[in-house]
Amino acid sequence: MNAHPAYQLGLAQRGLFEIPDVAGVQIRCTEGSLWITLDHDLRDIVLDAGDVFTGSDHRRALVYALQPSSLSVRAPSPSPRDPRTATLAFTPLAAAA
Repeated sequence: MNAHPAYQLGLAQRGLFEIPDVAGVQIRCTEGSLWITLDHDLRDIVLDAGDVFTGSDHRRALVYALQPSSLSVRAPSPSPRDPRTATLAFTPLAAAA
């Protein structure tokens, strides 16, 4: 089974994007600093350059750039039992005012 490619993204300071289902998705901060929040999760997840977070539950994630940042995002391998893992969709959100 081939690994999914990593998507390279850049976010301006205060930039925001949504991952509707973060289960199995790997987020790597390659530059800057990111704040990740998960629906119904009280943790604050902050990634600095070189840090990695992999989602374990089916929930929405918001990724916010605390400063100009670069990141890579890798989709999970498709699971024949769970079609939600077959694709990775991003929803860019407007930067906070």
